[in-house]
Amino acid sequence: MNQLTYKQQQITSLVAQGLTNKEIAQRLGYSPSTVRNHMQEIMRKLELKNRIQVALIGNESAQHL
Repeated sequence: MNQLTYKQQQITSLVAQGLTNKEIAQRLGYSPSTVRNHMQEIMRKLELKNRIQVALIGNESAQHL
């Protein structure tokens, strides 16, 4: 997760909590399309294929805090 920006780490954490893009956008004050763009970049950087993998990475990193 070190290669992610702070915003991307926040989004990953919220995905791990089960929030939708719309819920994440509302919580962080972003538009849903901004969250979608961040999700695409998160998946690209971490070489993940879907949201479930993002959630698993988010859960793993939360356990190491």
